[in-house]
Amino acid sequence: MLKKNIIRLSMLLFFCSFIINAADNRYNTIYKYQPPKTYQNSGNGLKITNFANTYKLSISSRFSTNQIELFNKKVQLLIIPGMSKVVYNGTRYSLLSPPSFCNGTLIIPNGIVSLIPRVVLPPKRKYIANDFFIGNINSNKTVIIDPGHGGRDPGAIGRRGLKEKNINLEVALRLQRFLRKAGVRVVMTRTSDTFPSLQQRARIANKTSNSIYVSIHANFASSRNARGIETFVLSDRVSNSYRSYKASTKYNVKKSNRKLFGHGKRMAIDKICRKARRNSVTLANSIQGNLVRAVRASNRGVKRENLHVLRENYFSPAVLVEVGFLSNRTEERNLNNSKYQTRLAYGIYKGIAAYLKTSNGKNQTSWMNGHQIQIARR
Repeated sequence: MLKKNIIRLSMLLFFCSFIINAADNRYNTIYKYQPPKTYQNSGNGLKITNFANTYKLSISSRFSTNQIELFNKKVQLLIIPGMSKVVYNGTRYSLLSPPSFCNGTLIIPNGIVSLIPRVVLPPKRKYIANDFFIGNINSNKTVIIDPGHGGRDPGAIGRRGLKEKNINLEVALRLQRFLRKAGVRVVMTRTSDTFPSLQQRARIANKTSNSIYVSIHANFASSRNARGIETFVLSDRVSNSYRSYKASTKYNVKKSNRKLFGHGKRMAIDKICRKARRNSVTLANSIQGNLVRAVRASNRGVKRENLHVLRENYFSPAVLVEVGFLSNRTEERNLNNSKYQTRLAYGIYKGIAAYLKTSNGKNQTSWMNGHQIQIARR
């Protein structure tokens, strides 16, 4: 007899627990639950599902206390339908209108909506914020920006079809805006999808006095793992004597409005070329360091190469910047992103600004000015 009573009691307890679990499961879908009419209300607010999705909250319910909990790592919100008291992160608040049901859906009142966002949602960060500070640069220098390739010459083409000429131009135009905002005079070798020849690019640089030259390119390698940023200056294998000779055949030198000839002309041009070449290394290091920090890319360093736009640029510091590898899938995706392009432009701008504040940047043509020397095309 005792065994039968125990069996009956255990069956009864099992049946009761089944009913409670079923009720709990039903309450977990509280936003579909039909409450008593006393809880009905047509107040303004958000549906509980929309509210949870908007603020990235999970929903759980406590059947025994009629409480609904909305929570994530930073927030815990306890509400009871029909009651104006809520508990938010351990603090009790009173609302003007309680959470209530409307057409079978639980509505979260505007009082909670105005309470939550400051804590739950991360603040919207503008891409050009305080770290994109553009200060006035007190410099009489002209910056020549050369977007590589263009027109019929697409340059390197990424594995997803991204063309180097387009990336170069986008970064260059953003750099132009940064520099002009800082009060620097800018000359562009191209502003659209055109193709100036290499000779034309070098000629623009040579005929612009008191200037620096920055050529912008994107890289490509046979290995998909190659990545990072590098900046080029003229190779040591190109002799200064060769460059000064070539410059003397193309350009005249005036001292106090009288032309120089022979040895005096060669000496003047040679000194200008050597000074510009030394300053190119300082400019390259400044741009490389600031650009790597701006986009947090791999630093491939400053390298030397015999490139036409560097070799034929005689009188101004000249560098060529490779902003990333189109052959690398990750970097190609980054280079196609407008925000990343803005970051690249800002990094180059910071490098130029830092250079113009150095003694090399300030006194680049002091020797020419002191001796009243001018360069003129033949």
